[in-house]
Amino acid sequence: MKGTAPSPDGTHNNGSSPPRQPLPPGIGIWLEDPKRPMWRVTLSRRFTGGKLVLKRFRRIEDAEAWIAEQVKAKEHHGFTAFMLSPDQLADARAAFQRLEGLGKLEDAVRFYIRHVKPGEKKTIAAAIEELYKSKKTAGKSHAHLQGMRSRLRRFARYMEGKHINEVFPKDIRAFLDQLSVGPVSRGSEIRHLKLLFNFSRKRGYITAENPVQEEIPLVDAGEVSIFKPEEAAKLLSVAGDLTPYFAISLFAGLRPFEAQRLDWSNIDLDAKKLYVRKSKKRDRGNRTIDMMDNLVEWLRPYRQDAGAIIPRPNDSANYFRLRFRALTRSPELAPFCHPWRYDIMRHSFGSYFYARSKNENETAVVMGTSPQMLFRHYRSDVRKEDVEAWWEL
Repeated sequence: MKGTAPSPDGTHNNGSSPPRQPLPPGIGIWLEDPKRPMWRVTLSRRFTGGKLVLKRFRRIEDAEAWIAEQVKAKEHHGFTAFMLSPDQLADARAAFQRLEGLGKLEDAVRFYIRHVKPGEKKTIAAAIEELYKSKKTAGKSHAHLQGMRSRLRRFARYMEGKHINEVFPKDIRAFLDQLSVGPVSRGSEIRHLKLLFNFSRKRGYITAENPVQEEIPLVDAGEVSIFKPEEAAKLLSVAGDLTPYFAISLFAGLRPFEAQRLDWSNIDLDAKKLYVRKSKKRDRGNRTIDMMDNLVEWLRPYRQDAGAIIPRPNDSANYFRLRFRALTRSPELAPFCHPWRYDIMRHSFGSYFYARSKNENETAVVMGTSPQMLFRHYRSDVRKEDVEAWWEL
């Protein structure tokens, strides 16, 4: 190659042009062929901190202007200024120009990545079914599986057949905001959505980060909602075939999942005993509850030797959910049942039973909890006349 390399003092001198400005160490410039003017500039690894950069110019003025740009870039950004190639820098400049006033380049890249065809495209509904099968194989309970699938299917219907990689944070916010639910239910929706999208990412159905970025609402542990006696009476008067579930929840204080799993074989009306079997997933132990007289009377018309206390016509897995929703939103009950307040029936039992017994240990044993949890979560102050009315319902 013809031409003259830079001299030791950093100047360019090839005999055909006088030296101009001294060059920083690591930069070279020379004329490759005097017959066909072409100036060659090199940025050595010493100057860039990594790769060797070579560029050619027809005019020395253009070469020197470019060198000045590189020196200035290094002064401002250090070696990171040379992490991108000239072509990459040109692409970035063009992208910034097209995005001006629309958003950040990083957001555009995330959008693009999300819409690049993943390894296998899945509709939201299909991803939900895969998650359901995965959790079923892992041994999750029927109640857990049905609750999870029910909530997620509602989201799939809202998104109207879209693929799982087409969901954005704004879609999640819009879905949650249109739900008429309290903070506890909203938190449950967020947890299930996070579960779905984490599962989908592991399966390769989405490539971007989890779009569920909503915070789980904090619930004030001091707020204990209970039913008034007249409200409980109204609820039981229209409950129909769900009367056993509501009566047991109101007058025995079972947790919702305990009452929903209860079988008539666990209820002895003659001995006035109700047996709560130990949950396979939680270390709460079995317990026996001495039923109050009013609970026994509410249960007698529905008495069976065996079978679930919650009917399932035509083996419908969604019957309870749909009936519960219709009841609590009916004109008779909606004023005090919608939106449904978290654990309100268990809170009511704990409040009225403790007010009657004046014994926190006995109340905690019946409810399968501790005295500390009783006072923190399950008890509200009630009037004496309301206590008497409650146990006479």
